[in-house]
Amino acid sequence: MYARLAVQRRGGHVHPIVWELPEGSDFSEQRRRVISQVESAVEEMTAATGAAPLVIGKSLGSLAAPLVADRGLAAVWFTPLLTDEPTAAALRRAASPCLLVGGTADQVWDGRAARSLAAEVVEIDDADHGMFVPGRLAASATVLGQVITAVEDFLDHIVWPLAPSPAGRGSAAQTRSQPSVASGTTVWLERVFGGGGGVDASGRDSPHEQAWFWLF
Repeated sequence: MYARLAVQRRGGHVHPIVWELPEGSDFSEQRRRVISQVESAVEEMTAATGAAPLVIGKSLGSLAAPLVADRGLAAVWFTPLLTDEPTAAALRRAASPCLLVGGTADQVWDGRAARSLAAEVVEIDDADHGMFVPGRLAASATVLGQVITAVEDFLDHIVWPLAPSPAGRGSAAQTRSQPSVASGTTVWLERVFGGGGGVDASGRDSPHEQAWFWLF
């Protein structure tokens, strides 16, 4: 929600799309379908706007990292599946700006691998796959603040940086460069896959559950 608001406040627009993943599909099939849907959305947006979208995805959405790398798209990946070799390999060869966010208690996060990449990295100590940390919920709310601040900084300084205003030359006046697309696409997945993830005994996300994907 907050990443979407960050984009909207910078002139981007969001349109929701739903994953088309059959009940009981295996991981290979999920990978194929995620890539297929994201490819269709990217092509549609690029044709409509004439500009490449920014990609923001979480968890299972990072299965589209090979496509994003091939298209040279900037991306934000929340809790990406760094233990999945095709995903990790795609992130290693990605040439466009990238922000990775994860926690040390997440079994699909690999901090050493993340820091070895040409990417901005936010690693939260003791955060799990849902970016919750132990203790009172206020601590997890603080983590949320850290993460969304990192996203806003990534947007402001790398993706859509502020530029000097011609009218304000010689002063502190600045204008924001327009987002690279005039509209965006949001894909949000909220299902539990048997055997591939779900909600653990604490009620928190476990790997591959509640994955979502955004294009801006």
